Amino acid sequence: MKKTDLKSKLRLVLIALGAAVLILWMVFYLLTSRIMKESNQAVMFQVSRQVMSALETELLSLEHMAFTLGQNGQVKDFLEEADPLAYHQQSGQIYMLLDTVVPPASFVGNLLIYNQDNVYSRFIGTLGNTAAARIGYSLKPEALPQHLYLVLEGTHYVGYASGVYRESRQIGTIVLLIEEERLLTFFAQYSKMNDIKIALIAGGAVLVSSDGELAGLPADRLLEGKGDSLRRKIGVTPFEVAVQSDGSYVNTINKEFAAAVLATALIFALLLFLFIRFWNRSFFRPILQVMGGVELLGSGDEVQPLPPTGEASFDRLVEQINAMLLRLEEKNRELLHAQLGLQNAQIERQRTLIISLKKQINAHFTVNVLGSIKRLAEKREMEKTGEMCDGLSYLLRYANAGEEFIGGMEEFFILEKYVAIMSIRYRGKFQAEFDVDDRLDNVLIPRMMIQPILENAIFHGFKNMEEGGRLHIQAQMDDGRVLIQVSDNGGGMEKGTLEELREKLAWAHTRDLDGQGLEHIALPNIQKRIHSYYGGDYRLEVDSSPGKGTVVSLILPAVGSSAGTGRGVDNCSKF
Repeated sequence: MKKTDLKSKLRLVLIALGAAVLILWMVFYLLTSRIMKESNQAVMFQVSRQVMSALETELLSLEHMAFTLGQNGQVKDFLEEADPLAYHQQSGQIYMLLDTVVPPASFVGNLLIYNQDNVYSRFIGTLGNTAAARIGYSLKPEALPQHLYLVLEGTHYVGYASGVYRESRQIGTIVLLIEEERLLTFFAQYSKMNDIKIALIAGGAVLVSSDGELAGLPADRLLEGKGDSLRRKIGVTPFEVAVQSDGSYVNTINKEFAAAVLATALIFALLLFLFIRFWNRSFFRPILQVMGGVELLGSGDEVQPLPPTGEASFDRLVEQINAMLLRLEEKNRELLHAQLGLQNAQIERQRTLIISLKKQINAHFTVNVLGSIKRLAEKREMEKTGEMCDGLSYLLRYANAGEEFIGGMEEFFILEKYVAIMSIRYRGKFQAEFDVDDRLDNVLIPRMMIQPILENAIFHGFKNMEEGGRLHIQAQMDDGRVLIQVSDNGGGMEKGTLEELREKLAWAHTRDLDGQGLEHIALPNIQKRIHSYYGGDYRLEVDSSPGKGTVVSLILPAVGSSAGTGRGVDNCSKF
């Protein structure tokens, strides 16, 4: 794919992604706004019902007190008493009766009882005689029960008057007064917190309201406004209670939510823009440059080094690739010279190491991995692209090291990088598991001795499998020895093939394996290296069954081992 095509596809994907995010954001806003509105309306309705119930309870208590007193025989006798002295003596009994009738926290601030001659007795409150006389003049016996709205001694009162009867004849009137301020304080507990209007209605007009502008207006005007409202009559009293929500509280919340959504969308768009710029500058542009350089590697007879990208992370990879290309040229010349002059076991060990390195980390392998990196980048699988770049960098540095022996934990760290690259190249085909004793950190083992075994398992063991491959690598310390086992659940080997391989392993240290091709000598070559390094007490063993998989075991001495416990994998950090 051309780089321009990749850029165009990336641009289209980003535009589609931005449009999808915008659409999802708008759908989220609309759905959330509707849910919030419905939820807040439900809350308002519930609060309104609570307010009405609470106020209804208080007003019904007036009706209950008036009814209880009006039915009491002592009250009736008191009102019909003609003797003034006896009249006042019976008032003491009424006081005792009030203790059982009037609740301690009642809204009632004044309670007066009038007889037919408008002679009154004040049982609760401190109203003066003039104010009490005014109340008597305002009573309408023919209209009981009656509501009252009076200004007495500079204080506004809402009152309730109920008649006292004996044999259908009115013999007196009970008057209960509530200070308007007391009702307004009660309204404020709900209206300020929930943005609602509360009104007490009587005679078709608003007596008291949490909104002072509504007082005195016809009750129907209260319900003409926007929003939801509830209205309820209180028992047989002349009072009604109305609660109205104009929706301003819900609208305020919706506006705040809309502002928050807009601000979040702008911040997200800005962050997305900055991320795209950073990603393009720090990753996409450099990887395209590396891909272009890789495409030119095989275009001429002379291999040209890759140019730097200007990004430190990718420049390290470019440096390793360039160093690998130079090293490969040198290794090829060294290999040619070594093949002409091999005379002893030491030279043979060096040749074996070079063969192993050439087999695993050569231009063909590197170009294949870089090709996989290119495909992953084209698919925008950036996490796996970075993982393969990281793994290839480690492998190149590892291959260019000159030491024949390496710490055990370092070797398995590199093997994990190799397996990670192969698992990405053959995605879904197999899974690998490592079980390594930490004490191997203090043990030296020959470099690149285990990697060909892993390669055999991946390329040959899982050759006919599309998925489900399992690779298990185990390394343990046991009585001064290192036991390494690589097992797979691949196709396995037929009995005749296994016997032929075991025979090669048995005589590997006495035979020249050069003419058999690198792909056929991995395990015999490892056996020969073990014999050259450690003698005949240490070896490679193979067990396999058709359809069940293969197990390859290495038995090596714990050379360089200290007292026992290792330092863990921290030593691998230098890779």
